[in-house]
Amino acid sequence: MENIILSADDDITDITDFSDSEQVKVQVVNLEIKQKCWIDGEKREFMIFNGKQCYQKVEFKKGGKRKFRINLSYLNGIPKRQYKYAYNWFIFSVMMFIVALLPLFSLMSGYFIDQFMATGLAVFALVTGITAVIIGLIKSTCRVTFYSHYGRAPVLELINASPNRKSYITFIDVLQQKINSYNQPENGNLRRYLHQELDELRRLKNESVLSSTDFNKAWQRIISNSAYKV
Repeated sequence: MENIILSADDDITDITDFSDSEQVKVQVVNLEIKQKCWIDGEKREFMIFNGKQCYQKVEFKKGGKRKFRINLSYLNGIPKRQYKYAYNWFIFSVMMFIVALLPLFSLMSGYFIDQFMATGLAVFALVTGITAVIIGLIKSTCRVTFYSHYGRAPVLELINASPNRKSYITFIDVLQQKINSYNQPENGNLRRYLHQELDELRRLKNESVLSSTDFNKAWQRIISNSAYKV
């Protein structure tokens, strides 16, 4: 789903208009970062602009893109780190380690006559198991997710320490500073802020950024806030 109108060369720095109803234009680019998870072929681009807006573009290996804008005013400045493990590779490695023990056990028990064959099978299974562990570690990723302030909807996800730790930490620091500067209710009017956050999440849901499940959970949290009903 195309949520942002880009220039012909699809360059992140040439964004001029957004297709959402607010039609936000890029006036000042504060900071950009490009991330890539090479083993999965996933690419992510972020741009903080106009002080309190963040653009995100995600490209997936199997095709498809997601491009959208998020108002940092409605985010929580404390992200959550999540590890996504490639469990299938780790399970396979355990199986290979078990297989590596069987020929040796058979040899010790006298069931395996050919010692060379037993040793060869054990070494092959062991090497395969170690290789599977390495692939599992490579394919496992650490993601950092920022949530909406009161609705706790996951709206911004970054790949940890990509493209390098220094660039990543710099971007996170700036992002958190911007969020914390703008996510306070204006004049202490929390009720208005909650309504505005809900409107922002509804826009993201309509643009297929948020799933219906995540939006409904966030909606329930927001309307359950005592300030929302005042």
